[in-house]
Amino acid sequence: DEQYEKIEWYDENNNIVSFPLVLTKNTTLYAKYITKKFDVKFISDGEDLQNIKVEYGKQIEKPNDPIVEGKKFKYWSLSTDGEEFDFGTQIKENITLYAVFDKITYTVKYMNLNDDGTYTQIGNTYKLDYDSDLPLIDNPEKEGYTFEGWSKEKNGEILNLPIKVRENITLYSV
Repeated sequence: DEQYEKIEWYDENNNIVSFPLVLTKNTTLYAKYITKKFDVKFISDGEDLQNIKVEYGKQIEKPNDPIVEGKKFKYWSLSTDGEEFDFGTQIKENITLYAVFDKITYTVKYMNLNDDGTYTQIGNTYKLDYDSDLPLIDNPEKEGYTFEGWSKEKNGEILNLPIKVRENITLYSV
């Protein structure tokens, strides 16, 4: 049967029997079937997370979702970007499961001060992947004012640019 790795034989005293066997009396032998075991490897972002042994035909439990900075876990797959693995599948061979992620994206907006004290967005709203460089735009010009830099708060502290995008950002002209 394909689920068994081998058969071991034992006598009535539970001693393993090897062959060829020389019998000097009536002997009853008992077969013990050794079920095949397979390796299941879990890989996340190129790193081995967990390796387990699974008996032939058994199912595996879904492990905890891996955490990778800047990425959102989607599911486990038999390939790095394949379809979702069904954890109801009977294991009948060695497999490797890969964590599949979505990139986390953030928005960046630039706001310029109007004469009435309100702010208006200038340029596009940028959608950027986690840890991207903040896109720099031309400094706004306003008659009677000198542009000093960008801040994450209205009239706030000026940022030292460039910075990495790791959150949604609205920058205000100072």
